[in-house]
Amino acid sequence: MIPGEYDFSVYKGGRLNHKITAVDAMGVAVDFGDYASARMQIRPLWMQTATGTMPTAIASLTTDNGGIYFEDAGLTMMLYMSATDTAALINRKLRYDIELVLASGDVDKFLYGTITIMDEVTV
Repeated sequence: MIPGEYDFSVYKGGRLNHKITAVDAMGVAVDFGDYASARMQIRPLWMQTATGTMPTAIASLTTDNGGIYFEDAGLTMMLYMSATDTAALINRKLRYDIELVLASGDVDKFLYGTITIMDEVTV
C-alpha cells in the first residue's frame, strides 16, 4: 500500500473525533475490517534530536487503547482524543503516521502528515 498524505487540525482542549474514509487507486473503498489493528503516533515535527535519536511520542492512538476504532462495517476509521488529552498538546505543528496491522503481523503504512494544534481562545 502506498501511504497517503493528509494534514488536519486539532483544537486544544476540545474532543478530537476525526472520521477517515479512503478509496484505493481504482476508487474502491478501503475495508479497514481486513486489518487486525491500527496504530498512530504523534511526534514533534522535527523527527530527530541533536543526538540523532527520535523524540518521545506526544500521543499514541491505537485500536487497543480506544484512540482508533472502526465504524460502518469497517469502512470508516475514527480517531479519538478526549478534551483532556488535546489540552495537553503543545501549540505547534506535529507529525503523525498511521499503520494498519494484518493478523499475520505485516504492517501497511496507511497515512501520514501534519497536525496543527489550534490554541484555545475561550478558557
